[in-house]
Amino acid sequence: MINLSYALMALFLAAVLAWQLISGRALGTWWYPNITRQDNPRAYWFVVAVQGVILVAFLLTGKTWHLR
Repeated sequence: MINLSYALMALFLAAVLAWQLISGRALGTWWYPNITRQDNPRAYWFVVAVQGVILVAFLLTGKTWHLR
């Protein structure tokens, strides 16, 4: 059986990534808070790619992480 916290975390990460792809707005950083696909495509795709890697890493190794 899948741990509930693992499933919720994976769902949250996937939902945030899907929202960014649909809306064209990425979660910003402290030095560039508003990243849009139209205004700054390199930064947008970089942030989305990093979050995609985090999602894949979590899906592959997340069951060993200690979520509280």
